[in-house]
Amino acid sequence: MDIVESARDIVGQLLDITPADVLSAIIERAEVSRALLSSIVENFDLEDIAENLREILANLDWDLDVHGAVDIILRQFQLDEIMQLLGKFVDELSEGAYSIVDFLDDVMWKFGIVAMFDYLEDIMTRLSIGADELINMLIDSFGVDIILQYLAEIYSRLGLEDVTDLESLFAQYSLYEIISMLGQLMSDLHMTSIQMLLALLEYYSLTDIINYASEIAGALAGISMGDILAAIIEKFEVTGTELAIIIQKFDLEAIAENLKELITELAGELNASEVLDTIMMYTTLAEIVGVLDIIVEELQEISYGIEEFFSEIIWKYSLADVVSYLNNMVNVLKISAEEAFRMILKRFGELMIFSNIEYIVSNFSVDALKAFKVILEECVIDVVVDNLVDLAGALKLSATQILSAFLDVRTIEEIISCADDIVDKLTGLTPGDLLSAIIERVTITEEILLDIVQNFDLADIVENLKEILTKLADSIGIDDALDIIMQQFGLAGIVEFLGDIISELNEISYSIDEFIADMLTRFGLNAAIAYLQEIAAALNISPLEIFNRIIEIFSLDTILGKLGDIFRELTGMNKADALVSIISSAQSLSLTMVTTILNNFDLDAVVARYTGCFARSTETI
Repeated sequence: MDIVESARDIVGQLLDITPADVLSAIIERAEVSRALLSSIVENFDLEDIAENLREILANLDWDLDVHGAVDIILRQFQLDEIMQLLGKFVDELSEGAYSIVDFLDDVMWKFGIVAMFDYLEDIMTRLSIGADELINMLIDSFGVDIILQYLAEIYSRLGLEDVTDLESLFAQYSLYEIISMLGQLMSDLHMTSIQMLLALLEYYSLTDIINYASEIAGALAGISMGDILAAIIEKFEVTGTELAIIIQKFDLEAIAENLKELITELAGELNASEVLDTIMMYTTLAEIVGVLDIIVEELQEISYGIEEFFSEIIWKYSLADVVSYLNNMVNVLKISAEEAFRMILKRFGELMIFSNIEYIVSNFSVDALKAFKVILEECVIDVVVDNLVDLAGALKLSATQILSAFLDVRTIEEIISCADDIVDKLTGLTPGDLLSAIIERVTITEEILLDIVQNFDLADIVENLKEILTKLADSIGIDDALDIIMQQFGLAGIVEFLGDIISELNEISYSIDEFIADMLTRFGLNAAIAYLQEIAAALNISPLEIFNRIIEIFSLDTILGKLGDIFRELTGMNKADALVSIISSAQSLSLTMVTTILNNFDLDAVVARYTGCFARSTETI
């Protein structure tokens, strides 16, 4: 870089060394990066650069392409400076992949068509080309639309006469007949293809031009169907009726290249959506996809939504056609695969998509799990669950993936309401697994717990009881949660799983005595008597100990009233010990209580505990 900046000083000190020589030596020693080239154009004359242009372009660094390099050069110098050295550029670019035509194309793009007018004859001379070739070069650079706008000026600069005196000849022949004469006419009259096309447009009707567009393109060298259509749009007012004929007569590429102009031209009669619909009416989806990149580029220029265009496509063609080209369309339209899947799901409906899901995922590169989530987002959950077996099989998703998707997309309440059906459809998934996954995702509110107890068996709830109780919301305590569970499943259900419940409660250090007291209080002594043996077994305590628990919880009147039933249930309990417990717990004994004791205990036992029994008797005895 230092040598570049000091090049002129170096040349001043060394005899017979020119700046071009210094530049050549620099290029030979170093790859030309963006920074180096920027320094070169600031420190060397354009003539030095022109003499070394081929070497510069052949030795570019990886981050700089040919057109980018030329753009750096063109930004530094004026058009007049460049055109004065055109001969040098012609000589320098006579060999290599980047030709003088490529260079001039970059120059034209940089400075514009109007700026090039003063240099057209010089370009023809330096390149040894005719007016026809020059005009074709201009068309390649700027497009037929631009050239048509400035054609009169171009004719004038090139010393060509505008052809206006063909009417008498055209009057004698139909367009079909004149087409066969075009080559000879242009040769005799020294006309370019563009000139002849414009002459045809001036004389013949729009219908004739449309009907014979293909033949005209074949007869006029360098003129494409797209050029003819562009000229038609420029010259005539195209209606919706003529649009239909154009679509049938022109190849789709020509239509795509001029789509923006067609939509603009027809704006008073048809909107963009209607123009696209008309085009698709006469073309296959395969044809549309073939020029999709061109269509997208044209639509973006008029700010027409790409997703809206995709929606037009899927509404126009069958599901089979759409799926066949879905990968191509997604790539060109830059729509995500899952969004495209969502749109076809909405378009064709869940039943058609579900029945063809295997065909869709086999032909469309959409992530199976994301596709399933889209289904969950867009479809009624009951319908999804009904088709879960087929969907899981076609999408090759495991039960775990399916469950994860449900939890990601649908509400917990919805999942709980379908819990049984989900478990039935997914092999290897148990209700306990489902409940565990639900608990892992949420904080358990009273509403969610109510949904759980109404839709899951007690066995599944007990299996996950510790997790449920540790994830309770602040608005609900453990006592409240256990009460909801007991209310739903009743004493018989609770007793059946009491051992497991106690194990779960022990893991969170919750008082078992408190739980038993709450349980017996909730259901009452009458209901509890039938389960006293099971409760004692679950607690791993003796019949007497469970009897003592009862005495602590219920009033003595209540217990004495059911004493016979209690004794029948607790067959292994010593009555004398039970009597001691009763007497010890009583503050005082009424006549009724003493009578009950005498009726339920042996007299010897009562006599043996006479003092304790009657010391607590009331004065009325």
